Amino acid sequence: MNAEYQIIVSLIFMILVILFIIILVIHKSKVSKVINQGIKIGEKFPNIIVYNSINQKVPLLKEIYSQKIDTLILIDVNCSQCEKVLKTLKIIKPEYLKNIRFLAVGSEDITSKISNHSFQNQLLLAQMEDVINQIKVNGFPFIFKNNIDGTITSKGYISEDTITKYIN
Repeated sequence: MNAEYQIIVSLIFMILVILFIIILVIHKSKVSKVINQGIKIGEKFPNIIVYNSINQKVPLLKEIYSQKIDTLILIDVNCSQCEKVLKTLKIIKPEYLKNIRFLAVGSEDITSKISNHSFQNQLLLAQMEDVINQIKVNGFPFIFKNNIDGTITSKGYISEDTITKYIN
């Protein structure tokens, strides 16, 4: 009876290990997908006109250079996933978010949605057509990591679960 018990426990343990490995492989395969959206890695952002936090028109590249932005998060006003990402970022210390800008598309009511966030001064507004046609993104939330000259180093879709891996 004792040997049977040990065999059963060993089999259950092996099944659990195999299930863990399968889950890990599935997770890794989802994370390493090639992202076809957005400007290609190694290219620079187009110099579209955006509105900064004080409602001034500025070229996007000038904003990246002058503010030393290394992360651009694209959000849509009407995107529930974007709201979840913003909610997650709200609990992160502001000093970790200083080189990040949020490029919002949609209506101007985005400012009212993030008015109580510590990063409200990091908001840029863009036309949806510019984001779709020039930045080549039509799904949100989307993140670009870049050099301060505007060259893309990485990109991808984000969620409230994955955003923290992009924060320096």
